[in-house]
Amino acid sequence: MKKLFSMFTAVLLSAAAFQAFGQEQEWVNYSNFTAVTDVEPVGDHLWITAKGGVVDINTATLAKTYYKKGDAGLPSSLVEQVAVDATSGTIWVGTYDAGVVEWDGDNWLSYDYPTYFLMYRMKFDDFGDIWLQTDAGLYKFDTKDNIFSNWRNNSSYSSLSNDIVQDLLIDSYGNLWAGTLNGICKFNPTTNAFKRYFFTPNGPSDNLKIPAYSNIRLFETSANEIYALDEHSIYHFNISKNRFENTLIDLKSNNIIPRGILEDKDSSWWIASASGLIHLSIRNGLLNKS
Repeated sequence: MKKLFSMFTAVLLSAAAFQAFGQEQEWVNYSNFTAVTDVEPVGDHLWITAKGGVVDINTATLAKTYYKKGDAGLPSSLVEQVAVDATSGTIWVGTYDAGVVEWDGDNWLSYDYPTYFLMYRMKFDDFGDIWLQTDAGLYKFDTKDNIFSNWRNNSSYSSLSNDIVQDLLIDSYGNLWAGTLNGICKFNPTTNAFKRYFFTPNGPSDNLKIPAYSNIRLFETSANEIYALDEHSIYHFNISKNRFENTLIDLKSNNIIPRGILEDKDSSWWIASASGLIHLSIRNGLLNKS
């Protein structure tokens, strides 16, 4: 009887979600917002992206405005990131599968991706353009002319080393670094080419090509030092030798999978990882080892 009641309830819910026969038929999304992907404070508001759409929270009144696919022009409910143009203050979000979207105060203005790809994260550069890390190479969206540009891996050694871009860093000097499944690339806008870097082993002077599917995270400290992390180690970029070198910090784990990094006031790092929260000092190694 209980099973029959559950089935009957499911049928009623399905019928309620589907528009009446004879009218335009479509499913109405009653799903919850899950898997928060990003949070950005803007004045008295918190803009939150998630698997499910976008939420605008007024921190003064705690009023919430939800946007899912179709609401005010939002092209997708799979939203990966929110970013604010530092020059204009305009709020942008990047969807996983549909396009980059600009909030004009009332509606979402969508700029569709030129071809189908999956977007992971995005960053503004100093010129107000948006760089996208995707599974189809590196994309740049010119916010003034609304034009997409794309860089991919090809037979040239000056091309992107792999089409799957896992992380992006625009450093304090405006240099763009891309962490891919097959090494790290530094973009030279003058030559429109990439310089490839691979992690250097302890000992031999020549670079070691890192294995595919290595989870790369790039990070710049307040002292303008560049670091890269994979599942196992932390590497420092030696400017004078123009290469990444292993710091040999023992992370006490074979597979940390770093997700995010925050530098504290005392210059120690907090690393969100698949192995838990890691607190370390570049000079002294792991802190709070438990």
